[in-house]
Amino acid sequence: MKSIRNHLLNRLLIGIAVIWTLAGVGLYFFLEHNLNARTDAELQSLLPASRFLTARSLALRPLAAPPAIRGVVLESFESPQGSLYFQLFDSDLRSMARSQSLGSNNLLNAVTPQGRHTAMNLRLATGERVRVMVARAPDPFRGAMRGERPPGLHQDEAILGRAAWVAIGKNLGEQNQTLRLLLGGLTIAGLLMMGTAAFVVRMNLQAGLKPLDAVTKQAASMDAYTLQTRFSIEGLPSELQPIVQHLNELVSRLERSFEREKRFSADLAHELRTPVAELRLMAESAVKWPGQVPVDVFQDLLSIAQRMEQTVDSLLLLARLEKDASELQLTAVDLRDLTSECWNPFSTCAQQRDLKLQTSTHTETQVETDARLLRRILSNLFDNAVEYAPAGSVVRCEIGLVEETGVLWALSNEAPQLQGVDLDRMFDRLWRHDVSRSSDSRSGLGLSIARACAEALGLQLSASWSSDGWLRLELRHPGA
Repeated sequence: MKSIRNHLLNRLLIGIAVIWTLAGVGLYFFLEHNLNARTDAELQSLLPASRFLTARSLALRPLAAPPAIRGVVLESFESPQGSLYFQLFDSDLRSMARSQSLGSNNLLNAVTPQGRHTAMNLRLATGERVRVMVARAPDPFRGAMRGERPPGLHQDEAILGRAAWVAIGKNLGEQNQTLRLLLGGLTIAGLLMMGTAAFVVRMNLQAGLKPLDAVTKQAASMDAYTLQTRFSIEGLPSELQPIVQHLNELVSRLERSFEREKRFSADLAHELRTPVAELRLMAESAVKWPGQVPVDVFQDLLSIAQRMEQTVDSLLLLARLEKDASELQLTAVDLRDLTSECWNPFSTCAQQRDLKLQTSTHTETQVETDARLLRRILSNLFDNAVEYAPAGSVVRCEIGLVEETGVLWALSNEAPQLQGVDLDRMFDRLWRHDVSRSSDSRSGLGLSIARACAEALGLQLSASWSSDGWLRLELRHPGA
């Protein structure tokens, strides 16, 4: 299982390591470039001395060095351990002369036809790294035309004219040592920084995730008996506040569901208590006075058993609908015909209570649905209206789909005994208004079954109550 703390820690450390590496590489190459530029400037300043070195290499006797290359500079060329190198090549790139500091090494690989003052790094046969600058060899007779021929040179101008390229190099030992020190320092500093960053980032992550840990602990301690508590959003980061708000909403829904189940258990116990008590009383009477029980008692027993059976069957139907155990059988259904079919069983009771049914039909009355479930919905809604509408009133029925609102079917009747707060519990199981509590023929499951059937069909059954005392039940498409 992924951990946010470890995920953030790893990502931050990887990011810091990448940034440090890129910064170190950039600093390393920047310093190397500057050191190479400084070495190139030093070699550039030594190029004028190549004329003397070329003349001395071709002279028959030693020449006096000009002041520009006396001292340390000349010793660097003459000493076998010197750090400056000189080599002269002819036009065929054959070596004509070299400084004693170069020994048996060769600067030939640095001679390229890319032009004057070409500079490059070169590794000698001994493994040393040098910076080499190459230029055209100076003409020893350039000054002879002005009467300044250097004395002691070869008189064979053909031999002297062979000098074509001169290479001057410098040992990069000190520069490489500086770069190695820099690289080592960056590596050690990087390791120390990564260790420090790991500690600091971990501490900050732990402090930043404390609110989340607190929410986790509170959620772990909640159960069915503590659903009235809510998560506090005070002091929470803005990123966690929407999550905690949704959690509070979820807990509220759970609390309402548990309360509804508790009420259902209490209502079910109350609903079954009376018929069970009646059955017990009749059974005790039959045991106490055997052979003297009238036939009416058995008729009452049958009626009580039928009511209990109806309640149990309704509860089983609700359980099946909630589990979606039944498969839908979709067929084309005409709402007008189905409405008339569902009203017929209640027409006699409606006439006895002087109730009149007024219907209005919209153009679209053909729907594809499960006729069994839709028939049960309409029958339960008619049963509710006929039972609770005031005598001599009107029951209004709207048939057909209304495109603007998505209402598929609606039923309205006067309900002066209801209040707006009753709408919240109207579809609860076994709920009945106080006025109807005296009727034993009602189980309080009709509207619950109707809503469960509507949800199984993908429809929405809702109730609304107007201030003038009318109750309206609508069956609609939820997406409208």
